[in-house]
Amino acid sequence: MKKRSEVDEKYKWDLSMLYASHEDYDRDFERVKELCREMLKFRGRLNSRDVILDEFRKSSELSMILEKMEVWLMLRKETDGTDKSALEDIAVLDNFLSDYGAETAFIDVELSKLDDGFLNDLMQDPEFSEFDRAILYLKDEKKHTLDETQEKMLTKIGSFANFSEIFSKLDDIEIKFGKIKLESGEEVTITNDNYNLFAHDKNQRVRKDAFEVLHKGFKDMNLTISENFISFLKYCDVMSEFRKFDDTVQSRLFSSRIKRDVLDGIVHHVNNNLESFYAYAKVLKKKLGLDVFHNIDVYAPVTSAEKHRLYGFDESVSIVKKALSPLGSNYLATVNKLVDSRTIDVYPTENKGGGGFSVGCYGKLPYILLNFNGTFNDVSTLAHEMGHSVHTYLSQTNQCFEKAGYDIFVAEIASTVNEILLFRYMEKTAESDDERKSYIANFLSTFYATVFRQTMFTEFELFVHGATKNRVPITYETLNFEYGKLQKKYFGEDVILLENANVEWSRIPHFYRPFYVYKYATGFVAACSIVSNILERGEDYVKNYYLKFLSAGSTKDPVDILKLADVDITDNKTYKSAFKLFDDYVNIFDSME
Repeated sequence: MKKRSEVDEKYKWDLSMLYASHEDYDRDFERVKELCREMLKFRGRLNSRDVILDEFRKSSELSMILEKMEVWLMLRKETDGTDKSALEDIAVLDNFLSDYGAETAFIDVELSKLDDGFLNDLMQDPEFSEFDRAILYLKDEKKHTLDETQEKMLTKIGSFANFSEIFSKLDDIEIKFGKIKLESGEEVTITNDNYNLFAHDKNQRVRKDAFEVLHKGFKDMNLTISENFISFLKYCDVMSEFRKFDDTVQSRLFSSRIKRDVLDGIVHHVNNNLESFYAYAKVLKKKLGLDVFHNIDVYAPVTSAEKHRLYGFDESVSIVKKALSPLGSNYLATVNKLVDSRTIDVYPTENKGGGGFSVGCYGKLPYILLNFNGTFNDVSTLAHEMGHSVHTYLSQTNQCFEKAGYDIFVAEIASTVNEILLFRYMEKTAESDDERKSYIANFLSTFYATVFRQTMFTEFELFVHGATKNRVPITYETLNFEYGKLQKKYFGEDVILLENANVEWSRIPHFYRPFYVYKYATGFVAACSIVSNILERGEDYVKNYYLKFLSAGSTKDPVDILKLADVDITDNKTYKSAFKLFDDYVNIFDSME
């Protein structure tokens, strides 16, 4: 792996767009401290129009500066996880904000006591126009806000409810995995980092061994992980009860302003279309020439093209821009701006963070992290993260700070649209049947992993949080049994589950962010409809619908923002369109030699 100094500057972030020097960061920190001191002066005074407006404005300035500071620190850490200076800066800021959060708990409490009529008047006041959504949220949150002592208590409790961190330590450090023998005869130790590679191996025995060795490690820690997770479930239930929600589901949906019928809708429609996955599994089994089809075989490569084709980064940028050309010249101009301004950190280097992401702060170009190795998945990741970055850019350039943010519900749509457009372009321009087949196989695999699999996770969450709420005893055996039941339902009778498959739940970190993963599924379903509209309705749709969706920020609730793209996630036809696309490509895949 290269050292960072060995990578050309044009493939590394230019963080000077955030802070040219540490002294500039320090000046912002001093301003933050000054604003925090001023915020404390609002105690007992948040009951008049002018004082509230002053508090809103100072709070907005404080949040904007902190966002910039936190992004800069995060990106420094991501480029080098051993950067002592960055780690110390992060610790100092975290400690400061922890103390500040407890000291200013009174603000939400005092605002929650304001009369709805008075708040309605503020929403109609022109000087509060940028804060009207914040006031709407405030009205809704009033009944879930406690007194100052209780708010301080919950803040302190939350600071050491480290269930996710405990899981991460077990997952990353404590759990030890065995070895497997590759087709070449070489023995390798399975790790979380290399498991995905072997799960996609062309040899079924290698895939099977990798799965069983990894899950044996989690089976050995099943009791410990289960106890931690069960404690987390109880914590979620208690916190929801403290906040006067009916249950954890309601509390999590409330924060995103999503109604329960959206969550229930994805579960309902996926369950009604499980036959589509069963048909896909049969076709895949036939294409792979397998006598027995295991659950891990859904990740098997179908063609040699999937493994051997490599892309250069500049070539990938060109491909992505061609794939996104249906989005128009203005969209592509933003892509060019982001690429040319060195907002993408491209290659893996020593101590660099893994994976990929897009992150931004108001008034600055968003940044993308990649670990680009030249595979098609890396090209797809570039398209995906570019979708996030353009979404951020358009929201920020069209909305004030208070309304520029957006929920993950719509975020995943913007990124997935780009992925599907890339697939449609690559499939259309493939130079051979083998290459085309590889792109179709990739799309179908992604559809399975994003729609079917994430919905299975959601059903598991509904069970465990519902059982906790209803005081149904849960043990490690309960968790394993219920997850195993869901696997049998989702995979069907023709897929044979491997040993220890039912402990797979215990390695999923997203379960420590309840009712988050369903948004991946709804996002993919919505993206399928949007891409169909883009390709069928053309420039008029992009200009009058899709770009308005990308520019909306948080000016409406997420489901209503999606409607700006002429897609209704509560409408049956949205799901019908997505599953028809899946079925059509399964049939095409089946017909190919």
